[in-house]
Amino acid sequence: MALGRWASYSCTDQDGQFLALQVHTAANLGACLSTVSTCVPTTLHATLLAGRYAAPETWCAVDAMFTNTAPVDAYRGAGRLEATGVVRRVVETTAREWGLDPAERRRRNVITRFPQATPVGLTCDTGDYDATMARAIELADVANFEARQAAHAAKGLERGLGFSAYIEVCGIAPSAVAGALGARALAVRGRQGAAAPHRQGNGVHRIAQPRPGPGPRDHLRARAADKRGSPMDDTSIDHGATAKVVFGMGTCGRRPLRVGGSAIVKAVDKIIAKGRTIAAHLPEAADTDTDTDTDTVFKAGEFTVAGTAKKVPFATVLRTACMPHNFAHDKLASGLDENAFCDPSNFAYPAGTYGCKVEIDPTPGHTRIDRMTAGDDFGNVISPTIVEGQVHGGLARGGGQALPEHGGYDPETGQLLTGSHKA
Repeated sequence: MALGRWASYSCTDQDGQFLALQVHTAANLGACLSTVSTCVPTTLHATLLAGRYAAPETWCAVDAMFTNTAPVDAYRGAGRLEATGVVRRVVETTAREWGLDPAERRRRNVITRFPQATPVGLTCDTGDYDATMARAIELADVANFEARQAAHAAKGLERGLGFSAYIEVCGIAPSAVAGALGARALAVRGRQGAAAPHRQGNGVHRIAQPRPGPGPRDHLRARAADKRGSPMDDTSIDHGATAKVVFGMGTCGRRPLRVGGSAIVKAVDKIIAKGRTIAAHLPEAADTDTDTDTDTVFKAGEFTVAGTAKKVPFATVLRTACMPHNFAHDKLASGLDENAFCDPSNFAYPAGTYGCKVEIDPTPGHTRIDRMTAGDDFGNVISPTIVEGQVHGGLARGGGQALPEHGGYDPETGQLLTGSHKA
């Protein structure tokens, strides 16, 4: 919501508990619409205005307008971060009015019971919001802040400490849930993934989404290889395979692994189910000799024959499927290529609390970020290195946007005045 404006009103009881939140947002969409520009200030913004807090009533109205400025599109949490900003200011302002510590204000209203249905129709399935706040406060060394603040004040320096608590939605589309919330651009149900093993046992997994970088690609390879019980070196991901995969979308909204990866896993599940039937028709076993429990039939790349020590390697099943001269043609078609769709029934809700210590030298007007702390709950982390890199990048990007960066336009012509670093 570049150059957006909002007004908010909150109602609390005598104990400082939220009763209602009302927000009126004015959103600049630029000179024309992008694919998801209308979703940013509406679906992605209004649905998170309750934030991490138990606000029984939430109301939001959005005025979206065309202007003579650049079109707006989604970028790093578009819509959600604006909602976080609204809620943060409401919490901070009301805490001061009540004479409460902002952290205590947050604790009094934070959701503690899960699953929790929010007033805007989403259901937060799990979380521990107090833990992330406690971690951020611990890292910020709040207990000693006032002493350091006084010491810096004696030197003529201003020192401040602020916190912001967020909740995000990830893996948001394409899904029926997104469509039900009004995001028609994201309403197509499901993302397709395809799995096509080579005859020598290697697997090629196709997905329509473009390649976002080495991290998500390796994540997808790891999930597919783990499911097939094969080494990652025998598994490849074919990104952007729109000629062979019916449908898919871009990588935004944290979709590559949660939605695209789940579609690939479903396709592999279908291959394993078909492979179980093929294995039962091989000379090593008959239908009645094969264990049908999915936990024991296929493991570590092999099909196990029930009640015996006999095992049928996946490569043997694959060769049989591709050269079908000794299994039931009346029951199965040849080959092991499969397609699958993933239509997420809900979003994922990572959450966290960030703290920032800022030091200002009033005479020259210099501002310095002294320390930033982060307490995050991302759920199941597959690659800690990549996740930590995302956090570090977000901290740097957020600091840049909050302090030195600004996109300015001539109010009459709409000409961008900050088109280069020389501006």
